[in-house]
Amino acid sequence: MSRTPVFPSAEETMKHPSYPSVIWNLEPDRKGKCPVAQGRGGPLNIAWEIHGHGPSKII
Repeated sequence: MSRTPVFPSAEETMKHPSYPSVIWNLEPDRKGKCPVAQGRGGPLNIAWEIHGHGPSKII
């Protein structure tokens, strides 16, 4: 029988004493630049990164 892991809430994680000193060295799954504001003083290249696999991702 397998158990579903229980993760702390975001609030619990942020209150952990080690949280302020954590270094988040995360590598993106995909990254690039997207030109925006064409014709409004641009284009400006906005950098983007996608972190995660499956249906939920962080941009």
